[in-house]
Amino acid sequence: MDLSKDIFNIIKKQSLLRWALSNECLILRDTNLPRVTVPPRYSTRVLLPRRSKSPIERKITDMIDPLARKFSHINGDYLGLNAALYEAMLNAYQHGNREDDSKEIILSSEITDKKAEFFVSDNGGELDPVLGLFVLNKRLRKGNIAKGFYEFARDFSTRKPKGDNKGRGTHILHSYFDSVHYYRSENDGLIIHMKRKHHPK
Repeated sequence: MDLSKDIFNIIKKQSLLRWALSNECLILRDTNLPRVTVPPRYSTRVLLPRRSKSPIERKITDMIDPLARKFSHINGDYLGLNAALYEAMLNAYQHGNREDDSKEIILSSEITDKKAEFFVSDNGGELDPVLGLFVLNKRLRKGNIAKGFYEFARDFSTRKPKGDNKGRGTHILHSYFDSVHYYRSENDGLIIHMKRKHHPK
């Protein structure tokens, strides 16, 4: 039997998985996926872009800087965490909330002497189905794991980035954090749960 004709072989363009993932978007509120609430023990910060006229990049930086500094005092790593958290927040704004300044982004965190743990919650709830395959690819560490999302997605669909967006954010998250998981929030948005153990240098 020719295994290359397996309908779930994602390497082949005729794969059933590629066909299923070619749909435009997955809307979380239309699914029967369970809803998840971030446990109350985590410290929470809320970013509502319309509250100030500063660029969104500055607002994100101002929010995550104290957390990255706290982590660096324990682990000595400021830049890595700062970059990964920045990308998670920017993704929530750009892709989750569709750059809608009236929608909140919630950052919940807990930093101890053993680990740093974060939840980033948006109010979007529309996902590109190819993201699921991209995430699995990162978790399994298969193929060219340095690819950004759009570079990866072009093998499966005709999706194109907006502007100079290369889709590197999710790659950075999975490269830096020890674990990254995705959940449906109570308001049908997306929650990204990220965890990193301390790695003494």
